[in-house]
Amino acid sequence: MNLLGRIDFTTAAENELQHLASLCEPATFGMNDQDVYDETYRKTGQLDAAYFAAKFDPQCCGLLDAIRGDLMEGDYEKPIRAELYKLNVYGPGSFFEAHQDTTRGQDMFGSLVLIFPAKHEGGALVLRHEGSEWRVDSATTLATSETPSVGYVAFFSDVEHEVSPVVSGYRVTVTYNLYYADTDTSGCNHEDHSAARDPPANEAAFLAGLRALLEDESCMPAGGTLCSGLRHQYPCARQNPQTNCLWSLERRLKGSDAMLRRICDALGLEASIRVVYETGNGALLLDDIVNFGDDFEHHEEDVVSCLQDRFGRKVLQWDDCEHQENIALA
Repeated sequence: MNLLGRIDFTTAAENELQHLASLCEPATFGMNDQDVYDETYRKTGQLDAAYFAAKFDPQCCGLLDAIRGDLMEGDYEKPIRAELYKLNVYGPGSFFEAHQDTTRGQDMFGSLVLIFPAKHEGGALVLRHEGSEWRVDSATTLATSETPSVGYVAFFSDVEHEVSPVVSGYRVTVTYNLYYADTDTSGCNHEDHSAARDPPANEAAFLAGLRALLEDESCMPAGGTLCSGLRHQYPCARQNPQTNCLWSLERRLKGSDAMLRRICDALGLEASIRVVYETGNGALLLDDIVNFGDDFEHHEEDVVSCLQDRFGRKVLQWDDCEHQENIALA
């Protein structure tokens, strides 16, 4: 039986798409470091990268350049790479409930999804993050395009998303995992940066506002520490917590978190990443991720004091502390 073939999604007949769907395996999803199969949560077919090829390179065609500035909040130079992951076919009745992507390593920060122009209805991609929602109706957008087009969506791994049920036809996508890279190893010509845009307006506004705050002599006249919480989630190794060094997280900052770091550098501030541990009676600022074990089980009522004695770091807030640091939280 010959399973090799080529398909042009701009002209693909329904029987060709049905054949492609028949070659797929039922798709699983990640849960608690396990691949789980449950058609009540996810119903679609998939092909691993080893079983298909695409005549498309998101790096060499300039697509990564186009999305880098938006994902990195204006940082057009940060090296990233795209790794081919899976092909998915959503037939009639297929869907994927709301979820976040499983990260495949600490350097993975997001996903790039290509939607091919196979005729279908339904199957909208809905993304949610921090109370905002975006709906990408690829079926309508691609059907109304005057020329054959491929849709694409790029988003961070901590963005919740779902695929609404496909009503008819076949929704065909290819997903790339997005990783930070040490250098650009693609070998592609990146001289054309026509897709790049100016830095986001909110970066200039934030820089001006923070500069004005620092120049205000009434703000923290005795000095102190200015803190701002990260808006994105970052994977940590559960099995090897000792590898979760906060300094290594700096090169993996995403979106507005990376933008804030650039602003601090531009203003000459000594910015660093810290972790906050909160308990019932206080909070502590540490520059290490603590492996809580048996040593702390007898200090439930005074864990902040125990952590401060062990690591000697700053107390953010503690009802019984007489030496609370001057901390400003943003």
